[in-house]
Amino acid sequence: MSKSVKGVLYFAFIALFIAGFSLPVMGQINVTVNFNSSTVLDTLSETDFVQLRGEIVGVAGDNDPLPGNDTIRWGNTSTLIMDNVGGDYWTITFQMNPGDTIMYKIWPGHDKDTGTHPNGGWEGDFEVEIAAINTRWFIAGESDSTLPLQYYHPSTAGVVNQFSRPFESKEDSIAVYFMVNMAGELQKQGFPVTELDTVAVRGDSTASAGVLHWSYSQVVLNWETNSRDSMFYSGVMYIPTEKAGTSQPYKFVYHRNGAIGWESSADRFMTYPAQDTTLHWDYFSQIRPTTEEPVEATVIWRLSTEALESVGLFDRGVGDEIEIRGPKGWDANQAIELNFVPALQEWTVGEPFNTIPGTVFDYKYFIGWDSSRVDSESPNYVPMLNIDQGWEEPGVTGGGNRTYTYGEEAQQFPEGDFGFARQFFNSVPPNGVIPHDIAVTFNVDMTNAANVATNPDNPDDLFRSGTDTVMVQFDGELIAWTQGYEMWGEPARVIELKDPDEDMVYSGTLNFTVSALHPAVWYQIGYVIVYSTDVKGTWVQNGGGGVDIGRRYLQYIIPTSIGEKPPGSDFPATTWPTEYDLAVAPWTWRNLLVEDPPDLTTPQAIGDKSNTVREFALHQNYPNPFNPTTTISYQIAKSSDVKISVYNIAGQLVHTIVNENQIPGKYTVVWDGKNGSGENVASGIYFLKMNAGEFSKVRKMTLIR
Repeated sequence: MSKSVKGVLYFAFIALFIAGFSLPVMGQINVTVNFNSSTVLDTLSETDFVQLRGEIVGVAGDNDPLPGNDTIRWGNTSTLIMDNVGGDYWTITFQMNPGDTIMYKIWPGHDKDTGTHPNGGWEGDFEVEIAAINTRWFIAGESDSTLPLQYYHPSTAGVVNQFSRPFESKEDSIAVYFMVNMAGELQKQGFPVTELDTVAVRGDSTASAGVLHWSYSQVVLNWETNSRDSMFYSGVMYIPTEKAGTSQPYKFVYHRNGAIGWESSADRFMTYPAQDTTLHWDYFSQIRPTTEEPVEATVIWRLSTEALESVGLFDRGVGDEIEIRGPKGWDANQAIELNFVPALQEWTVGEPFNTIPGTVFDYKYFIGWDSSRVDSESPNYVPMLNIDQGWEEPGVTGGGNRTYTYGEEAQQFPEGDFGFARQFFNSVPPNGVIPHDIAVTFNVDMTNAANVATNPDNPDDLFRSGTDTVMVQFDGELIAWTQGYEMWGEPARVIELKDPDEDMVYSGTLNFTVSALHPAVWYQIGYVIVYSTDVKGTWVQNGGGGVDIGRRYLQYIIPTSIGEKPPGSDFPATTWPTEYDLAVAPWTWRNLLVEDPPDLTTPQAIGDKSNTVREFALHQNYPNPFNPTTTISYQIAKSSDVKISVYNIAGQLVHTIVNENQIPGKYTVVWDGKNGSGENVASGIYFLKMNAGEFSKVRKMTLIR
């Protein structure tokens, strides 16, 4: 620091003193500096390194050391190293002598010797009130001080005030600042960042009060051209303050050449805080870039549409086709078209790729219906059909996206469904259709909806037994059209559930019928639950979450028997009941019950009872990892004393969830992350153990708070 600068500080202090500002001669104060690293233009993580670098100028104008053992220097020997307190937020507290001035910059790095991009960690210049100083600064007063939150100032961003923010604070609004790294996604897709038109945030419009939308991009991010490899995009959105505490599902998307690219990973979630916040940067689709070389290969997909044809929703004879969407983008102009091979009675395609091994492709099959299907004057017309909604909802993925991990072989084949070499549209095999009318009873336990502890997202709209109406609503299931219903929303509400015995299990029966146009229904049913809040005149709908497993209930009708396979067929003759009770599903806000598809390939006499199961099983809890609740599904093959317990990693009993004699059937139970005393347990790994007769099974669970 120059002598002229020290002189300026000295005379500034003398002027304050003459004006009546007195400082104690002795004693030290604590100074807390809080820092936000969201504007660092590099891949700074919570485990990296942030340091205060600078110098102290004493009252007399001399360099003063900090009290105690703390030392500040302009180099990497400074001992003022900040602690990360979550995401982008860092803090440090140190001592100063009253009247001393600290001049400093905040220096982020991957370690003490490796600064971040673009200027080796060094911040740019600041506007200050004292001549010839371009750093942050603070004059210690008489008492402990906490400085306002300071954001990193990139060297490429000109001259700013030391407390400037990357967004405006607005009255009655919460600012949420995003930052996403596109490097891994663009490496996977094989095109440069300069071809991106925009990067944006999309999400549920109800949670965001109309700020975010799933159907279009309203919150658009800015390209940080000076960021590491020019791969970061950042931006802010403003949410009404009354939305504080609301859970918000969202995803990043990009636009390129008129098409949209969605994140292939599960929906992101945030809970709106009560004040402005930043969300720590992440990779798009959570895909990290790699130095591996891409491999050229042909990926060959094979698909059967027999079940789709059986329910009257597909006919290649009138021009219906099949596409794959996802591996090269989710828009129609990015689809991969399949060809029908009569000799195989399958749709197939061999698509070339030049991609890094280990890349995971998310995809789904999509029906390209002929335009005559929505022409009411055409003999090919299908009532209710929406030509833009031809997505499959495969049961093998719980309705979520299918995935394929790219390998190194010259020819590659995604795994087929149910052990076959081919996949089935919606993962419904040819014998997974019911050729006659069937009355299906839905059963939902609404207990969780009535308790704020298990319905914290709707504290003002808790379910009121005996007052509110409970209804089943289809949720994107193609089967809805075969029954004369819409796929989504209020027109898709199909049956009211009631609770005559007041045990909180609400039930109702829907008659699935066949017709000349739709001569069968299939065994897979996807739905959500809505309940009314009569006082407010609104409805609460559970589920949701894009294409993630658990966004809806997914349950199956079980056949009464499976016979022998006819000559030349891979699938046995199947007999279906005319009435069926679905297993009781617990009401949950998210992560709804998803059953495993039943085995329709092995000849067996199942009997005529609903929910009959043939073997004991303890399924993996979902979600996993979880916070704070998770759903556990299991099944009992014969009446048994059933005990299901949770143990910690030391083998100590945490909680016994089930301990009773149970009859054969499928069951679900929710663990709320509490021990036997009702106390929340800590984050970590836990073991779920089930004993039923001679059956014993252990599953590993991870709780993240």
